[in-house]
Amino acid sequence: MALNTETKHGCEECRRGAYSGQWPPPARVATHEDGPTFLHKCEICGAYWHFDLRFATPISEERAKSLYPSFFEENK
Repeated sequence: MALNTETKHGCEECRRGAYSGQWPPPARVATHEDGPTFLHKCEICGAYWHFDLRFATPISEERAKSLYPSFFEENK
């Protein structure tokens, strides 16, 4: 996974899992219907990550809600 040096987001554990490709990455919680993209959430710090087939990018909760609204509707 690619390292986005402009954004430090999440804890050391989820950054290591997302950026290094070492498992486990943050847990997958949703799949985008127009994917293949995936929403992951760190079980330690709660950070959201947007994964595609090549990259992992930390995103805000607001961005996660706009990309994966059904996940947030189901988990109110």
